[in-house]
Amino acid sequence: MIVFDAPIAIQACTRRIRSNTPLQALTLLNDEASYEFARELSARVIRESPTDDDARLRLAFGLTLGREPTDRELDRLHQLLGDERGGRTGNDAESAAWTALARVLLNLDEFITRE
Repeated sequence: MIVFDAPIAIQACTRRIRSNTPLQALTLLNDEASYEFARELSARVIRESPTDDDARLRLAFGLTLGREPTDRELDRLHQLLGDERGGRTGNDAESAAWTALARVLLNLDEFITRE
């Protein structure tokens, strides 16, 4: 919890200092629980949404951030999904691509930080 600037449990903490360091992002990206969350999010998106990538992206974005993506954000997500697919086909490749996209969404500052 030191990486996330957690306060000392035996002292009163009236205000937390906000910080964002590369170690926080690396911890979340490499954490087994974070990977499981991403895998389950991608499975839900694939299960609940039609095969249309646009609808799936909007669902994933809405589930994680609670809002609609902007056109620019949607374009970037389409690009990321295409890069992750890399010309591969099949259910495993599709699941892996959506899991990678879910990991990105779950690691966004907007998802992690509560203001």
